Amino acid sequence: MTETEKNAISAGLLVAAKMTEMFLDFWCRMEHATLTGKHKKMFNMMQYHAKELRYYYEQLTDRTVTVLYDEDKDCKRIDQLLEDAGDLSRIYLTLLNCSQNGYDPQAIIDAMNRLIDHEPEPKRLVSNEIIDKFKVRI
Repeated sequence: MTETEKNAISAGLLVAAKMTEMFLDFWCRMEHATLTGKHKKMFNMMQYHAKELRYYYEQLTDRTVTVLYDEDKDCKRIDQLLEDAGDLSRIYLTLLNCSQNGYDPQAIIDAMNRLIDHEPEPKRLVSNEIIDKFKVRI
């Protein structure tokens, strides 16, 4: 694995943490369904722990952002982290919609790779071999 690929995986951790924080924030603000009995108790506990998880994700990403800023004093790097998290969230939700309408997620990934392949000088920070390590094999 190259140093660039290692950095991409590390950045992915931060982007995924921020994405999770965004989803948790959105989820916590959604309208809640009326539940009764055991279901209400489970829902309330899930909501409580989701808020707690959101708090700790915020702490983690805030600390990480502080460290990043202290390292290179570049606000653009932090803004890029937020943009990447928003983009990843939108890509995931769009992929979910595509999947629900019968599109194979691998076909969508292949189409995205074809976009890169059509570039005059394609830049690949992460090789397909590393990307494929994230396939779930059942």
